Amino acid sequence: MFETIKLRTEKIDIYDVEIERYNSSVGSFEYTAKITQDGREIATYRIGRRQKVDSKETLMEYLKKVLSREKRFTNILPFTREQLKQVYSGRPGCMCGRRGDYYEHKKQLDKMFKKMKNLESTGVEYYPSHEGKIYTVYKSPERQYTAYLEDSEGKK
Repeated sequence: MFETIKLRTEKIDIYDVEIERYNSSVGSFEYTAKITQDGREIATYRIGRRQKVDSKETLMEYLKKVLSREKRFTNILPFTREQLKQVYSGRPGCMCGRRGDYYEHKKQLDKMFKKMKNLESTGVEYYPSHEGKIYTVYKSPERQYTAYLEDSEGKK
């Protein structure tokens, strides 16, 4: 099944929304929705009584609300080198600085942007809740590069 969900100015094509309906122990209905985008799993949701999901339309409205905060993928870096403020390079995790390094100087940012550009075809992960300012690519499961962009007014 294929659905398009509109979020602000963005249209997200969501594939494989699977809805399983079953009786819970209290006699109401629940849905499980598995969502993938461009072949990558975004999330699996179990929606029950609290969300008052009683139809596919209600389910899609609920998913629209949830997906406005969930990670998504694209196959290009949607920013230029000039917009780059800082890059984290290290192991995935909390990014507090103990598992990797942050780079802010021009030569370092040039090098990090080039590395990220070479990896963009493997998938760029971003979160819409960060207002399009943070993008991550993975070299392997043990190495990630996360770009932090300048604010839209050009301030850091």
